[in-house]
Parts: sequence; C-alpha cells; structure tokens
Amino acid sequence: MKIIYLDTETTGVDPKLHSLHQVSLIYEDTNIYVEKDFKIRPWSNRVINDAALEKGQIKLSTIMSYPDQSDVFRSFKDFLNSKIDSYNKNDKAFLVGYNVGFDEQFIREWFNINDDSFYGSYFWTPSIDVMSLAANKLMLFRNTLPDFKLETVCNYFKIKASGQQHEGMNDTRMCRSLYKVVK
Repeated sequence: MKIIYLDTETTGVDPKLHSLHQVSLIYEDTNIYVEKDFKIRPWSNRVINDAALEKGQIKLSTIMSYPDQSDVFRSFKDFLNSKIDSYNKNDKAFLVGYNVGFDEQFIREWFNINDDSFYGSYFWTPSIDVMSLAANKLMLFRNTLPDFKLETVCNYFKIKASGQQHEGMNDTRMCRSLYKVVK
C-alpha cells in the first residue's frame, strides 16, 4: 500500500491568493521509505503574508531564493511518476496529513497553475486526515488540551518534534508518527 505523508508551508491560507514555498513528503510502500523536501519560490502574482512567514520562522529573502515553482513541479511529478503508474487507475497513493484538506488544496492549485489536470491520477480520494483520526481518539480528553495543533496532539501522545515547528519535514515526520499511534 502506497502512502504519501505530506505537509506544506505556505505564504498564507488561501490557495487562490497565496503560494506554496515548501512541500515535504514521506513516501512509504512495503519496504520503501523515502523523504523528499521541495523548496519553492512563491508563485508570481501571489500574496506573501508576513504573519505566515513569521509563523514558519522564515525570511522573505530565503523563500525568494528557492527554485522556480515550475522547475520544482517537474521534480515533484518526476518523483511521483517514479513511484506511481499514473496510467493505471489501481496504482495510486493515499495522501495522509494533519488537517490534510489545507495541504491538498494547495497541491491541487499547484497542479492547476502548471496546467496539469492529473492530480487524481496519483492520489486516492478521499485523503486521510490525521487530525480527524486524533480527534476521534481523543474525544474523552479533548477538553484537557489547550488547542488541537499538531505539536499539542503529538505532545499528548509523547511524540517529540525532531526540529522546528512549522518546518515541513519536521511536521511530516510528526504527522507520520501520530498516524501510526491513532490509526
């Protein structure tokens, strides 16, 4: 079974107004484990929200030095094509993330701005939302948590961050660990 754990870092919350600047993923299939981290220069004509950069503790000059989104998209698709036969309707990956609908909207928009309508050739629908799974698991204890952020929920289950919060690969690793606990 092919699983892609995924986290995005963005310049805001609206995929039609803002842009990706990082896509981090972990691909798993039987005995295969691959981590990929894509840094992306924000899409032209998109808003860059200072608060989003502050939350991720990243500078504008840093994200503006990243490779062009179309080049990174080709690399992203090359990776997907190396793992998934997009012409075989039975060969897709489960997209797994924390509040994954947010990430999925940005990934779909990334496909759209690259005139690629084949998102559905790579991923099963629906995606698997670890936040929802955790909410189900924690129904009796939800009132004891100050919020339901990834880090808070991971702390509850004694899953420690390996790096900075709101950094794509760190959040992807935490999400994967949390998924293993709550599924």
